[in-house]
Amino acid sequence: MESKFCTLLVMLALTFVGYSSDPVKNGTGHLTHQYQSLLATAEVIEGYRMVKVYEVDRVWKAITDSLKEIKAGVVEAKSLNNSLEATIKTMEDKLAKSETTHADLIFASKHITVFGKDFKKSSFITLVLIGLTVLVGCIATLLVMGKVNYRACRDARKLYEELYAEFDQYRHSAVERQIKLSRELQDYRNRQMDLRSA
Repeated sequence: MESKFCTLLVMLALTFVGYSSDPVKNGTGHLTHQYQSLLATAEVIEGYRMVKVYEVDRVWKAITDSLKEIKAGVVEAKSLNNSLEATIKTMEDKLAKSETTHADLIFASKHITVFGKDFKKSSFITLVLIGLTVLVGCIATLLVMGKVNYRACRDARKLYEELYAEFDQYRHSAVERQIKLSRELQDYRNRQMDLRSA
């Protein structure tokens, strides 16, 4: 049992010796440090450097891990770039829509649509004011003409009434003369009949 215990202690000691706390020896340091450590620990035999296979494997594993991390970073950067491009595209579309809406609002604030035609508001207001001025002028002319016609009609009626009164007076005097002449004629006839019968 004692031998088993000793064997276990020896294995633990070898494990701790094999894995030091140095990140370069563990294969967790920077690649340049690991490469320099690899060169420093290599043995030179007849002008050739001899490198231990497990050290090359450790450096190779570090290189592949670094490349995987770089590829993962590139993929992540590409996906982030794509999402940012999509965000930029949507923002550009929103900006274009808002600019179009803004231009439409500016156009609508300066123009007015009447009977399907666009007019500038100042031109339309000028046309409306001219139309209203002409309309007011026509109404004023009609009112003045109405007053003139009313006065002419009143004067004509007054003249008609004067002429009718004069005519009525003339007719009465004509009827009276006719009656007077009829009486005189009847008197003259009666006298002649009296003279013939007498």
